[in-house]
This record gives sequence, C-alpha cells and structure tokens, in this order.
Amino acid sequence: REEEMAKLIKQGKDLKPEDFKNVKVAKSSVNTVPISVYKEYFKEDLFIGDSITEELKYYKFLYDKNVFSKIGLNTDSLRKLLPDEMFGLEPKSIYLMMGLNDSVFVKDADLFKNRYDAMLDALQERFPSSKIYLQGIFPVSKDLDDKEDARVNNEKIKSFNEVIKTIADERNLTYLDFSSLLNDNQDYYEPDGMHLRSKFHKIWLNEIKNINS
Repeated sequence: REEEMAKLIKQGKDLKPEDFKNVKVAKSSVNTVPISVYKEYFKEDLFIGDSITEELKYYKFLYDKNVFSKIGLNTDSLRKLLPDEMFGLEPKSIYLMMGLNDSVFVKDADLFKNRYDAMLDALQERFPSSKIYLQGIFPVSKDLDDKEDARVNNEKIKSFNEVIKTIADERNLTYLDFSSLLNDNQDYYEPDGMHLRSKFHKIWLNEIKNINS
C-alpha cells in the first residue's frame, strides 16, 4: 500500500482512473490527487441531491452531467421530477443525498419515511440497473445547532438518518454515513452552518471512492 501511494503521488495529474480505483487515499493525502482524477473516476455515476450536492458541480469537482441537484430539492419534489427529467446518462452508480430540506417542514419520522420510500420507488423505476447508495444527511455546524431559532437542527437530522438507514436495510442498499468528517472539523462549514467550503468536497468524494477500493 505504501508503494502504491508513493506511485499515486508521483503520477499526479497523469494518474489513470483505472489505477486509482484500487488505491485507498488517506484524508491527509487527498490533496496530492488532482481534481481531474476524481472527475474521471465518477464520470459514469450520478450524484443526486439539493444545494449541498450542487456544490460538487459549482466548485467543479465533478462534470456537470454527473450531478443532478436543485436548491431546495426535497424528497417529494424529486419524486415528481424523476419520470420526465432528462439526465443524459444511465449511471453505473447513484449517490443520493436527500432529506435536509424535508427536515425543515416534515414534522415526524414516519411521514419522512413514506416520502423517502416513494421517492426511491420512482428512482429505482427510472434507473433499474443502477446501484444506489443512500447517503446520510450531513449535520449542521455546532454553532447553528445551538441556535434556538434555527430552522434545522442535528437532533432532527439524526432521526431522519435513522430512517434512511432503516430504508437501506429494508431494500438491501448501502447506507453511507460521513457525518464524522464534519464532526471532526467545524472549519469545513460556510458561515451559514449548513453549506460547505470547497476544501471539504474532495475529502467527501475520496471517502466515497474508498468504499469501493
């Protein structure tokens, strides 16, 4: 592994994605890998989500065609969009992160489960051959969580993530929990306590990639 890592760092921008997929990159070494390598690695996949996922496209960490996102997107609005939306590719894998916007106005976990299940039914009908990964909702910053008038809070997010994990188990899908990446480093948050600085995104993509390495 150490020899593979040394080779990876030495190759830099000339690294081939087919070589990259078999090497796990530590968080401390992620900046040695050019963004272009991650773009190529995920070029057959689709990331679906709200404004958090939108950042992957905004900051150019992925090709536009590999990200489907809308500001304010929730489980119900995504379900309604899926049948008619033109995606431009039939993805090998789908990395779904939904539920943050639902947590603002959906009052209980049972209703959220109904909405999430209905959305997944539509997604699996639209992409029957894709492998779907369910990502847990990222926590908000500790500063935002401590505000009494905050529209979102980590207690609600945690309860909704329990729902997503249950759904993953019921459907034999992989649940991905990357909350520790943010709990360990509050500097990744933008001032609003919800969105994330650009330096976080390669670490996020790297953790996803390491699961399949």
